[in-house]
Amino acid sequence: MTRLSVRNLNVDLGGHSIVRDVSLDFAPGGVIGLIGPNGAGKSTFLKAILGLVPSRGDIAYNGKPLPEIDRRALAHLTSYLPQDREIAWPLSVENVVALGRTPHLSALAGLGPEDQAEIESAIALTDIAHLRNRIVSTLSGGERARVLMARVLAQATPILIADEPVAALDPGHQIALLETLDALSSAGRTIIVSLHEIPLAARWCRRLILLDKGSVAADGKPEDVLTHEHFAKVYGVRIHRTVTEDGLLVQPVARLPTKK
Repeated sequence: MTRLSVRNLNVDLGGHSIVRDVSLDFAPGGVIGLIGPNGAGKSTFLKAILGLVPSRGDIAYNGKPLPEIDRRALAHLTSYLPQDREIAWPLSVENVVALGRTPHLSALAGLGPEDQAEIESAIALTDIAHLRNRIVSTLSGGERARVLMARVLAQATPILIADEPVAALDPGHQIALLETLDALSSAGRTIIVSLHEIPLAARWCRRLILLDKGSVAADGKPEDVLTHEHFAKVYGVRIHRTVTEDGLLVQPVARLPTKK
C-alpha cells in the first residue's frame, strides 16, 4: 500500500503565501476530494506534493522523502492530470494515451503486451475508442479531457492525482469517470482529486479536504465537511442539504449577504 504523508507544507509564490502549514496523510480507501473556492491553494498543493513547485515542509512517499526520489521513480508511483487541457502535438488519440506507458519502458523498448493492455483498458474506461485515430487537436474540450485522463489511467500508478478531472465533461462522463476512480481506489490505489462540483464531491468522495486561503478548514467525511456553517464561512453561500436514496445531496443555492 503506497502512502503519502505531508507535514507542515508551505508554498510561497510571487511573494504571496499560497499554502500554509498543511499536514495531511493519504492512503487508499475511497476517492479523496480537495475542495475550496478559487485561489484556496488546491492546484498549488497538488503541484507541491509532486515537487513541481518549490515548497517548505516534509513530503514523503512510503516514508521516503520526496527529494530522495528521482523523477522516473516518482513516475512509477504517481500520475498527474493538470488543469491545463491544451495539447500542441499533432498526435493521434491512441498515441497520446500510449504516452502514459513511457515511465515503464526502457530506452529502446517498444510497447509490450502489458502496455497494450493498460492502453486498451484506459481507452475503454474513458469511452474514447471511437476517437482513437483522430488527431487530438481536432477534438472538443470534453473529448480532449477524456483523452488526457486516459493517458493518466494508462500509467497505472499506485497514486493518481487529478486537478479538476471532471471539468468540461458532460454529466454522464463525469459520473462514469468518478465511478472509475472509485473502483480504482477500492482496488488499492490512492486517488486524490480537486473538484468544484459540490454535488459530485458529496456523492463520490469518501473523504473531503476543504481548503480556505491555503489552510485546511475541514477534513473528514462529506457529511462532516459539507455543512451549512462551512459553506457560509468559506464560500459565502447558502446550501440545500438532504439525504436521498443515493446518499448525501448538497447544492449551493444562493449567495449570503456580504458583511459590512
